[in-house]
Amino acid sequence: MGLGKGVSHSFPLSFPFPYISSLLIFLLCGTLVEFIFMRLDRPARALCSTTRISNRSV
Repeated sequence: MGLGKGVSHSFPLSFPFPYISSLLIFLLCGTLVEFIFMRLDRPARALCSTTRISNRSV
């Protein structure tokens, strides 16, 4: 319930343009990340595993 209130305050129903623009940016970033992972599948996975190990040690 609280989350819904926060979202409605951030993006009023009378002015949905910020919501639409943020949604487009989110989709664009998602496709970009997916493309990067497709291009650099193994290196990206190795990087993720190394960062997880470093986070655990810290």
